[in-house]
Amino acid sequence: MVTELAVCLACHQDRPRSAEEIEAAVWPARKGGHGVSMDAVRQHLSRLRRALGYWASVRTPA
Repeated sequence: MVTELAVCLACHQDRPRSAEEIEAAVWPARKGGHGVSMDAVRQHLSRLRRALGYWASVRTPA
């Protein structure tokens, strides 16, 4: 899931995304509820930041 999250964020660099937008894009809702919990979204974001290390804090100039 970390790879899918990275692809989603890379494809939508034009503005920050909310956890709800990320959830909808990466984990489509299952019948009768959400795809994953917000805690799971945060955990995957944290794993992605750790995997990227230094590069997670680098921003390109606008």
